[in-house]
Amino acid sequence: MLDKTDNKIKITVIGIREIDVIYSGYETFVRKIIRYSNLNRFSYYFCVRKNYKSRLKKLKEYSLVSIPTVKNKYFETILYSFFATLHSIVKDTEIILFLGLSNAFFLYLLKLARKKVIVNVDGLDWQRKRWNKFGKLYLKLCESITIRFADFIVCDSKTIYKYYNEKYGHRIDNLIYIPYGASVHVRKPGRILEKFKLKPYRYIHFVGRLTPENCVEDLILAFKSTHTNYKCVIIGDSVYEDRYKKYLKEIAQTDDRIIFTGFLKGTSYEEICSNSGLYVETKSAGGTHPSLLEAIAFGNFVIAKDKGEIQEVLKANFWLYSNQSGYKSLRSYLKKYFKQKVINCSIHKRIRTINHKHIIANYKWQNIMDDYENLFLHLNQSRP
Repeated sequence: MLDKTDNKIKITVIGIREIDVIYSGYETFVRKIIRYSNLNRFSYYFCVRKNYKSRLKKLKEYSLVSIPTVKNKYFETILYSFFATLHSIVKDTEIILFLGLSNAFFLYLLKLARKKVIVNVDGLDWQRKRWNKFGKLYLKLCESITIRFADFIVCDSKTIYKYYNEKYGHRIDNLIYIPYGASVHVRKPGRILEKFKLKPYRYIHFVGRLTPENCVEDLILAFKSTHTNYKCVIIGDSVYEDRYKKYLKEIAQTDDRIIFTGFLKGTSYEEICSNSGLYVETKSAGGTHPSLLEAIAFGNFVIAKDKGEIQEVLKANFWLYSNQSGYKSLRSYLKKYFKQKVINCSIHKRIRTINHKHIIANYKWQNIMDDYENLFLHLNQSRP
């Protein structure tokens, strides 16, 4: 547990399900806090949800706080955020960092308690296909509350920053841009490729949760209509979208080239990404996607949806397919890729070298963590 007698700046982080990465930018970000933060100067309380198991060992520099909630698509987050907010009011902590608008509904209570609050708004969550009218209304209310009460609003995408600046610019002067980052370890082909019967650079892959707004069906339908001996690897799983996952597997079941791995972590994840020729990004919502940044860092060629948030992170060796025509546009680019045999080992290494410089210059985790720590210091110094 954290030592309450030390002089570290104490920060509570609200917005994650658990510590272990489940292809959410929030969990990825928290793992990077642990790795890159100056833990001699800052200490953290991470509010995890009680109905998920965190297997990461507790250390003196941070503490996992188990917040009660129910495991339900629509009520889990609002109950979690309510109890996490109450915990933050009574806890000896100076700064609260919310990850995602959906967790920030009760942040005005923290302002009444004279706490300093930062909200990383992520993408435009109310655009996600998974939400009904009530869910979209709730998220728009969270946006309004954040604009009014947050001390700082962090956008991880320049496109999202532009949206908030154009919509609320006359009302806010606390909007800043800090992206997510990428840090990868390149792995040689090994047991994971053998397990899934994959050959280096002879498969393509996607990484993400199996949710409707990630549009994984576009990749499956596009790939099914190609004639190639390449394989298509889908890394990820669903949390609540079992019906959608079932739909994806139904449309893929007649094609044994399509492989669902479920969630992968660590060396297993890195081995598949390191040896893939192509990464396909079909996501329709969100800010900067860590999985896309990592694909760039791994040296994968990229075919991605033509969206502002995606365009801004790509440097070279990519094609953009139409956001309007869906899988038909993607299909034409896949066929082009397979016909040209774009990637081999030497080209892959050359792309990786180019992309590594791009990532280091713009998306280095240590630089990103430094930006957050400077923000923490600024808020701590401005406390009454």
